[in-house]
Amino acid sequence: MAVSGDAGTSLKTGASGSGTYYREEQLHYLRMNRSIRAASNLSASHQATEFELPGGRSVSYRSKWSQWDQARNHVTSESVEESYRYASRIERDGMIALDRNGTSMAVNSRFEGLRHAGYLQATRPDGRGHSQTLQELTSDYAGSFSVKERLGTAFSNRSTAITAVKHYDQPHLTIYQRGERDRTNENNLNYTISILNDGNRSLGPVHVTDVFPAGTRFYDASTRPTEELDPESGQANWTFAHLPAGEDITIYLRVMRYVVLDGPVNRVFVEAGCDGRWISANNSTSSNFNWLGCTPQGACNAGDFGWSPPDWGFDLSQDICGSCAYSVPPEDGG
Repeated sequence: MAVSGDAGTSLKTGASGSGTYYREEQLHYLRMNRSIRAASNLSASHQATEFELPGGRSVSYRSKWSQWDQARNHVTSESVEESYRYASRIERDGMIALDRNGTSMAVNSRFEGLRHAGYLQATRPDGRGHSQTLQELTSDYAGSFSVKERLGTAFSNRSTAITAVKHYDQPHLTIYQRGERDRTNENNLNYTISILNDGNRSLGPVHVTDVFPAGTRFYDASTRPTEELDPESGQANWTFAHLPAGEDITIYLRVMRYVVLDGPVNRVFVEAGCDGRWISANNSTSSNFNWLGCTPQGACNAGDFGWSPPDWGFDLSQDICGSCAYSVPPEDGG
């Protein structure tokens, strides 16, 4: 089958469960510019439901609620999604907008169960239909929460940052990172890495490993790596003794390119101790430097370079990294 015409937008929604369910929705769709805007409010509560059958028989349903919304914008190569599972109750107001300028989702919800939200931006498909991930961000909740969340280009100036993250009722870590090209030297790439303890316990020690993009090597960082680096090393390691609940670690990292590759990917892996066991998190960011603009340089204090690490939604004390300024390590490694 041959499909003609430009790429468009799509929105899918669905629900299942037992109990009471109410959803009101306003949907605006314009075929001319392929835009979709949907605003909805939802109320669902779980309870067993029994149906009488002929012959004195009956059947009962006890499934908790599942609810999902999935939106794809093929014009801008973006997608956004939100889902609830095993939910005893859901109270939600939300908006999803898709058009040629971008994709956005805003949600205000109160629920008891599991919730997942995600945003993905990719490159335009090549001649073979292949694409690469530029930015990917997810958030997951398990328990009873009130959440206000925004995802998408309209809310983050294409940085895809969650602007309000709430506590988990269990030990948990969230990683955010962003890559920028250094304005002072196009051979250098700068990364801001923020690690948030958004769980309910203090963590420690916290081990952070950054695996540099292919074709790069370490140049400097706001916090000196715990282990001495070999000049040819492909990664750096840091250890922090303690990370209280609701606080973050921010590392400013600069690497030098010796081979220029498209779409460099920086990977971050974190392990943190908690009550005799370990929890882990990881994050990968592929940067498209054709559209990433401002860049940290010189002193890396908030506001100096046009953007800051994300607003996690907590009253944060000073970052654990202490000094947020780049310094070139001595050649002897001392």
